[in-house]
Amino acid sequence: MFDLVAFCSLLFQAYIEAAEVMLEDDVASNKAIGSYGSSFIQIQQKESKKFYVLTHCNTSSLATAGFGTALGVIRALHDDGVLERAYCTETRPFNQGSRLTAYELVHDKIPVTLIGDYAAAALMKTRSIHAVIVGVDRVTANVEFLIVLLHKKGVQEKLKKQIKEVELAQ
Repeated sequence: MFDLVAFCSLLFQAYIEAAEVMLEDDVASNKAIGSYGSSFIQIQQKESKKFYVLTHCNTSSLATAGFGTALGVIRALHDDGVLERAYCTETRPFNQGSRLTAYELVHDKIPVTLIGDYAAAALMKTRSIHAVIVGVDRVTANVEFLIVLLHKKGVQEKLKKQIKEVELAQ
């Protein structure tokens, strides 16, 4: 005779075990992303010993299973002892940055300053921001192209020139 209670108990246990494996895999992936991101920033910014990082949106442990993807990079920089300060935006219209990202960074005792979304450009103009780490809900293939393009020689100077031209026009 079929024992429905035993079957449900086995099914429930299988779901719990699968969820625990997913949790372990997600945390491991997040920590790897953080480690790779921290290493990449340190390699790209050889002249700096300490880094100022700007982050927008929320990809922290509240959005993932425990460590975070973009916020995992900030955590890794902090763990490596090279993060001077993280700046996080409020992230309108739902304020994920102020409600979630800032909360987690303060909780983890990582130096953080919360700024308004409108203040990001002024911050980047007045303070040396070494990296901008952005959380995203969806990523498309053209994002990788943009990242490669920004690292090619001359592109950063061209962007700086265009920004100065806009400032002069204003």
